[in-house]
Amino acid sequence: MFVGFVELKGLDAKSIAYCIDEFLTKKYLNPAEKCVGFGFDGCLTMSEKDGGVQAILRKKYTKALFFHSKYSALLEPVVNALQSIALDVVKASQHVIHILQLPKSHRDNPERVTDEIIKDATVVAKKVGLEEDITSMPRIVGKQRHRSNHPAESPSEFWKRSLIIPYLEYVITSLETRFAEENTPSFALSKLHPAQMQTMSLENLTGTCQTIALFYNLPNIKIEVELWQQFWHNKPNSTDQTVVDILKEAKTFFPDTENALKILIALPCTTCMVERSFSSLRRLKTWLRSTMSENRLNGLAI
Repeated sequence: MFVGFVELKGLDAKSIAYCIDEFLTKKYLNPAEKCVGFGFDGCLTMSEKDGGVQAILRKKYTKALFFHSKYSALLEPVVNALQSIALDVVKASQHVIHILQLPKSHRDNPERVTDEIIKDATVVAKKVGLEEDITSMPRIVGKQRHRSNHPAESPSEFWKRSLIIPYLEYVITSLETRFAEENTPSFALSKLHPAQMQTMSLENLTGTCQTIALFYNLPNIKIEVELWQQFWHNKPNSTDQTVVDILKEAKTFFPDTENALKILIALPCTTCMVERSFSSLRRLKTWLRSTMSENRLNGLAI
């Protein structure tokens, strides 16, 4: 659900975080309790681990997770799993642990990766007449402000220091943050789906709900889970239903389970949902509407 746009007073991380916090508080959305996820782009101001907007807001909204853009084709099965009907974020996170070994091994041996990339890039560059741009090294000066200026004795060493190593470290840090162990309670919410419950014993399901109960302050979910599992045991086509469909069945008689499913629905798998509002903004905030106030802009966007 779209809430609104907010005018920024500054473009640094602290100013952006303050504006987001102030906007959510003014709208009486109770973000400290109900905010379960953030979606930003990958720029340093938003996604930096220590001083970025996501880091500042997560200190206040401890239940919120940070979601960022995807890595490469290696994560395509993970993306498909996160968007499937039988959402299994736990298995996806376990698969990411194995995927992480690949960029980590590349980080340990960046020379080999750099040579392979330069070789492939040279083949493409030859076709468009830009081979010299790949095989030569940019000019190094004493002080450079507009591009990478790493000291290097060869093109391979320059691209390794300015591009390959920073990129690999960013990918590793992003995946470790997104699928960290501290996010396990959020991933465990997918186990409340009938497709997941049918493959679990009551003991394992109760242990999973114990983690959910402590993290989200839902104490009665441990009591409801046995009846919830029995409720779906003999239901036809239960594994094909979406989380929205099973949420309807949780109303009235399973209050804590209902709240847990609402959190699961609210968790974005990628930043696509967040970025759609900015795409629609181009169609609304035209030159003819340059003096439109913030309240009217939010009304049109909704």
